[in-house]
Amino acid sequence: MAYKDKRCSLQMVARMLVLLSRIHINEGSSGKYTLTITCDDTLTVYINQVDVNPLYWETYNMAGFTTFTPKPRNIIAVVCTNIGGGSGILASLQNEAGEVVMTTGQVTKWRCATSNSAPLGWTTVDFGEQWEGAVVASQNIAVDGIGVKTWIWSKEKDLQSVYCRYYFPHTGVFNSRRLFHEAIDQSARESTVNSLPDWSMLERFRQLISRS
Repeated sequence: MAYKDKRCSLQMVARMLVLLSRIHINEGSSGKYTLTITCDDTLTVYINQVDVNPLYWETYNMAGFTTFTPKPRNIIAVVCTNIGGGSGILASLQNEAGEVVMTTGQVTKWRCATSNSAPLGWTTVDFGEQWEGAVVASQNIAVDGIGVKTWIWSKEKDLQSVYCRYYFPHTGVFNSRRLFHEAIDQSARESTVNSLPDWSMLERFRQLISRS
């Protein structure tokens, strides 16, 4: 292959890798995650900045759930207000296969504010881990649909309203073969004969991927 053809083939590979990364970032996983959660007493939930209510209860012994498609970086942000008596947040997260990937039993992975308010941006990924780890509020009450009994709260246990966040990255259980094929197809659509002289390279990539 001539030098020019090699250079163009490398450009094609680079183009495919960029397209593949875009597909991964935009789509994440096609699988749905299910968050099951309750609090004592009233609750507001945000997933990746989206208010997913109605997730609102006035009784701590009832859990609600919501499903969502995870992104490469995810934030579950909750506000729980205690209107008297005990307090706490109880939650679990399952992937599409039904595997539990998070619970409030992972106490310190939840980060909670130490005041009754939260600054702007607290529901975003870029807010970072500014807050301190949660603490155990109680471990003696079970709720149907949630497989743990570990209720959490801010380390400032006298707060009436608590703001807590749980961050998790998602590398994705995605169909890599499908994404590569999509990258190849889009690379072909965006290229021209002049910029991509060795069209057989596309089919060689496709055949190699199909055997993997």
